[in-house]
Amino acid sequence: MNIYHKKLHWAPALTYLVFFVLSALLILLFSHDILSDRVKGHLSAEKELTETTYQSIIGGFKSQADIIFYNRINVKDVIDLFKQVPSASETERAAIRQRLYDLLLPVYRNLSLYHLKQMHFHLSNNESFLRFHRPERFGDDLTGVRDSVAYVNKTHQPVSGFEEGRIFNGYRFVYPLFDGNDYLGSVELSISMQTILERIRHDIHADTGFIILADTVKSKVFPEEQSYYVPSQLFENYMTERVLLQRHASKTTTLLRAYIKQNGSLDAMLARGKAFNFFETNDRDLYAITFVPVVNAISRKTVAYIIIDRKHGDLQARFFQYKVMAGVVVALLALLFYLLYRANLQRSAIEIDKRQLQSLIDLQKNVVILTDGYTLKFANRFFFESFSYDSLEEFLKEHECICELFIADERFFHLGKVPDGKQWVKTLMETPATRRIVKMLDREGTPRVYTVTINPIPGQRYIVVFTDISLTILNQRELERRASRDKLTRAYNREFLDASFHKLCHSSNAQQKLLGVIMVDLDHFKRVNDTYGHNRGDEVLKTFVDVIRRAIRQEDFIIRWGGEEFLLLMMVDSLHSLTAIAEGVRERIETAAFAEVGQITASFGVTIYHEGDDLKTTIARSDKALYEAKASGRNIVVVDEAITETAV
Repeated sequence: MNIYHKKLHWAPALTYLVFFVLSALLILLFSHDILSDRVKGHLSAEKELTETTYQSIIGGFKSQADIIFYNRINVKDVIDLFKQVPSASETERAAIRQRLYDLLLPVYRNLSLYHLKQMHFHLSNNESFLRFHRPERFGDDLTGVRDSVAYVNKTHQPVSGFEEGRIFNGYRFVYPLFDGNDYLGSVELSISMQTILERIRHDIHADTGFIILADTVKSKVFPEEQSYYVPSQLFENYMTERVLLQRHASKTTTLLRAYIKQNGSLDAMLARGKAFNFFETNDRDLYAITFVPVVNAISRKTVAYIIIDRKHGDLQARFFQYKVMAGVVVALLALLFYLLYRANLQRSAIEIDKRQLQSLIDLQKNVVILTDGYTLKFANRFFFESFSYDSLEEFLKEHECICELFIADERFFHLGKVPDGKQWVKTLMETPATRRIVKMLDREGTPRVYTVTINPIPGQRYIVVFTDISLTILNQRELERRASRDKLTRAYNREFLDASFHKLCHSSNAQQKLLGVIMVDLDHFKRVNDTYGHNRGDEVLKTFVDVIRRAIRQEDFIIRWGGEEFLLLMMVDSLHSLTAIAEGVRERIETAAFAEVGQITASFGVTIYHEGDDLKTTIARSDKALYEAKASGRNIVVVDEAITETAV
């Protein structure tokens, strides 16, 4: 009888136990799937960050290369020298090569200030004419070796991209050289992969490595220069630069060895030529390892990879949280089993569950919210710390949605970009990942910039994570600002003019003003350089710009057009007022003192932008007026003869 009662007593317990085990397994599997999705999300975000950082760095260096080319290389003295090469004998070419080397050697030595490495001139038949990094190596045919050089010489268009060379690899910026309409050849500036890797390490606090296809090295590099490379320790079809192997790699190599040992060769993924990444641990720390493809400038085929490993303490915490969560869930299920057996404990178990889940979310150092697209339903602790609210109730008294905090800045996403009748969340989800960026004021009133990650969940709700990237954006804006200025005079450069001309035209129309254009040229500036030297000439240019800047209004623009020529752009009420301003600037220059040189004068060509004209046409009219000023004796202001008061 007692045995029968024991079996009867344990029958429901066994049922609950089976239910508990099955439920625990299902929940653990579901939790594992959620964690896997988050891991994939982290890897995707990491890949996007590394690729964006790489492209941003390349863009910054291209701006610097453009500045050097347009202001130091593509100038009259260099063109006049280089155009003599095609018709010269070998003896004459040697003399021209030496003169060109002497002329540009100071520029080459200063390339390191811009983190650039090489300067290399090529003839129009792809023959190497002058390597500043190896001046004794010239005359070799680059056809079939340097496709970027062949492309520029064929199309007469600039090109940029990665390419292996006869001596070094690097990211190349190749420009065509013209004497008027006559094509002369090309010149390249380049940056080493070592410099790019150092910038990546600095910008995103990561360790880096670099591998390049062995076939590319063997087919391109001079045999005596191939000792610069060594076979990769991990990838049999790849090589790496010896200096990079010595400087980086111990930890990266350890991580890669561990991953390959557990998961097998990476050859198949490398062969695809696409970016990929994965996680690996080292000394209990978790690292994301990302392979960023480096493509050839012309073939667009992947010939190398940048390897980036970055510590991910946040995801490591998630793994720990998953383990904690798994333990908590199992414990809660066990508690639920007990509560089913002892029903009076059910309510307290649910409250414990809520508190634990809240604590896990509050560990985040990003702003995390839950919304239905209209109203804020939940926010983590970091949200309240960032925006100075004590509770969700307090926030909802002033706002309904976090989207109301977005600042209307056209560089970022804001409510003005949301179509009528559409939710901001859905609009943002349809926006490319690189443009899911918003700006909000923090508790101190300081603008902060955030990337936005959105995860839809059942019930038409969304978990939205805002990650602060303000420092990265500020660094990018500073690079853009520097790229728009002439390094010597701090006047604006041609890149700024190209980017801003249409905006200035539109602004002048909106204000019902005329856009005046004044071309200014120093008279007899060549005498200054010939008599006092180029260093004093540079000081004269800087003083010249300072005198003009004091003579015009703060809202007017000074642009270095080239050499000693400058453009003044300003909004005026009439041609008469523009001419008066030009005359005033001329007088200020005439009476200014220039150290050692004494008095200097300048000639002026004045015109007004006509609606429908492009930049080239407007500048041509101003330049024509300047030419007349020069022909009329210099130190005068000449107005474009095509302009009358009636016309403007």
